[in-house]
Amino acid sequence: MMRLFARVMLAMCLAVAAGSHAQAQTRPKITSLGPDYPKATLFVGNSFFYYNNGMPGHLSYMQRAADAANKAAYRNTMATIGGSGLDWHDMDNLLRPGGLGAYSFDDQNVVVFNKPGKQFDTVVMMDCSQCPIHPQLKDAFSTFARKDSEIVRAHGMRPVLFMSWAYLDKPEMTEGLAEAIRPPAMPMMRWSFPRASPSHASASFSRSSTFMRRTSGTRVRRVPTSHPA
Repeated sequence: MMRLFARVMLAMCLAVAAGSHAQAQTRPKITSLGPDYPKATLFVGNSFFYYNNGMPGHLSYMQRAADAANKAAYRNTMATIGGSGLDWHDMDNLLRPGGLGAYSFDDQNVVVFNKPGKQFDTVVMMDCSQCPIHPQLKDAFSTFARKDSEIVRAHGMRPVLFMSWAYLDKPEMTEGLAEAIRPPAMPMMRWSFPRASPSHASASFSRSSTFMRRTSGTRVRRVPTSHPA
């Protein structure tokens, strides 16, 4: 069972970007969150975390299925702002005692008050999807990735940087992101998704794909390019 759980965590947290081109990129120095895998994680980021019913919720289902005997121990929470970078979030305030994670809901929607003190093992952080490689924003990414990591460690938690996937119409982003998100001695999440074809368009939208266009008299939804199908 624990081997299955380890595989789930590895797939969710450290999946290497698909494709031979991505394989050539710099690999993170830390490639596992084990052997003491996190049970309570805070995701700090933007719409890449909350679209399609929320990434933390899907992770919780997988963790609990892989370790059913201890399913009550797993909690994943998100603090997200659409389109935000790390500089939009007050990390120290998010981790204040008695704040986020002080209580949660069980499978029966019963409020459960968690043990006071440190509420999370790990904090997963994501800058805006372009910030690490944007000419005017990449310096802010470097500054706040290090600053927030220090704050997370000061609270006795582990910082993890999340590397987002490239936009569907800009696959070249992968190389730049892989090189930008590789600070020394820091875990890095690489999450890979197969590129969706137009026939598998998502029901979710990003701000860049919410408009309708007219083709042969028929209103057609544009295929999302940034959020996964």
